[in-house]
Amino acid sequence: MKIMLYSGAMALGIKGGQRTTADIAREMVLRGHDVKCVYHSRETSDKPFYDLGEGVEHLQLKVNDSIYPGRRVLLEARKKIAAWQPDVFFCFVYGGLIYPAITWWLLDGLDIPIGYQECSAPDRLVNFLAEDCRVERDRAEVLRIALYATGIRTRLVMPSYRSSFPDIMQPDLYAFRNPAPDSSANQHADITAENLITHVGLAPVKQPEVSAEAFKSIASKYPDWKLQFCGEGAGRARVEKIVEDSALGQQILVRGQVDDMEREYCRSKILVAPSTSEGCPLMVLEAMSHRVPVIGFKNCTGINELIQDGKTGILVDSGVQGIAEAIEEFICNEPRRLSLGSSAAQSVRTPDHKSIMDKWEKMFRDIGSYRSNPSVLDLERMLRNNEKYREINQSISVIKEIAHNLMLSNIGK
Repeated sequence: MKIMLYSGAMALGIKGGQRTTADIAREMVLRGHDVKCVYHSRETSDKPFYDLGEGVEHLQLKVNDSIYPGRRVLLEARKKIAAWQPDVFFCFVYGGLIYPAITWWLLDGLDIPIGYQECSAPDRLVNFLAEDCRVERDRAEVLRIALYATGIRTRLVMPSYRSSFPDIMQPDLYAFRNPAPDSSANQHADITAENLITHVGLAPVKQPEVSAEAFKSIASKYPDWKLQFCGEGAGRARVEKIVEDSALGQQILVRGQVDDMEREYCRSKILVAPSTSEGCPLMVLEAMSHRVPVIGFKNCTGINELIQDGKTGILVDSGVQGIAEAIEEFICNEPRRLSLGSSAAQSVRTPDHKSIMDKWEKMFRDIGSYRSNPSVLDLERMLRNNEKYREINQSISVIKEIAHNLMLSNIGK
């Protein structure tokens, strides 16, 4: 099969979806498929942060001041896609409407079947669509369904996210979590002399300021412990202000982008993840696979499905105090920290990498089976529920018009 993976931010930053894309690309090449990765770049020399391996071709969409490629770049890319004729075009949906909008622009009239991955929890995309489409939240929920109905199949990163789709769409969904990295060769962090707590990601949704404030409140009692922030994002300035105001520059470290996160998990004894919403957070899977227990919020989607409170980590009510108390519990109770870390590693060993990649390959074959006649799916959905089918189709027209106008305003006429 010819598989084209569109993961726009692969060369613009580090996200779990980019690592997933790279893993899939390498594995599908090993299984005998032709794979091309499409991604945005600011310079021609920019490459994906995660290695795509041998045999994966690259198609860069160069961007300038915004994250949208220029019209000429898109026209050239469209020609290359039309010439290559992929059996599957698979779009990873981060944030709002940008990547689906570009997908529709690139593939208009080419009859290439589309698949999607929703990289976050459903509520997060709804919030983005409400902003992008300038509609109320209930209308954004309808438009989210319409977005994914433009594809043949949609992959969800947690099985529970199926419930956010109507019955008519259920046969078109694949819902399975990402595999945890194989860290069987890694030794436990506690053999090191470092008392290190890690927070990954500085995007607002990760709430890095909560981790900073929580540690600040107990730092004076534990001068041999440090909190480090890895990654970049809009929350960096708030964290740096907390560090500056508290004079804790020796205990709170803002590292920025870190090339070798596996090493950081091996150094860490605790991962703090006070996110408001996640999909299937790679940082949590990576930490757990390295026997690093995780602290998160009970009401955070994604995190509250991976962590069993009191068994593989600690889940607390939202707020700084709960995070601070959980950190202190792990600092003061080493046997409990080690026990939960060991249980965490056991809990993410299944499903394994091969079984997950088998599901990806099955989905790609499923999408590719519509290559000769993508409109067959319309008939299938019509037979499932004709009234709902018509309702969704009306919403598809709405969201595609919004996407078209979004493209015109960002790339020009």
